[in-house]
Amino acid sequence: MATDVQASPSCYSATRLARGDARAVGEVLLHGAVRAALLAAGMAIAGHGTKYLMRDSIAGAVMLEVFLVGWAVHQDARSR
Repeated sequence: MATDVQASPSCYSATRLARGDARAVGEVLLHGAVRAALLAAGMAIAGHGTKYLMRDSIAGAVMLEVFLVGWAVHQDARSR
């Protein structure tokens, strides 16, 4: 595995998931939930309305996780 794939814990779990490690699913979900909470906090501080705050933060977190898993797959394929 390339060293840059392990840049953060969520990249590490995304790489494990991309390689077929089913035990990484829980970690990826946990990282997504933490990321959604951080996004929600940031959007609330920035003045985002509360009506769609959770929906928007979860959507953002899901898109980031999808990107990380895709990036991990790409980096892993390049390193082989």
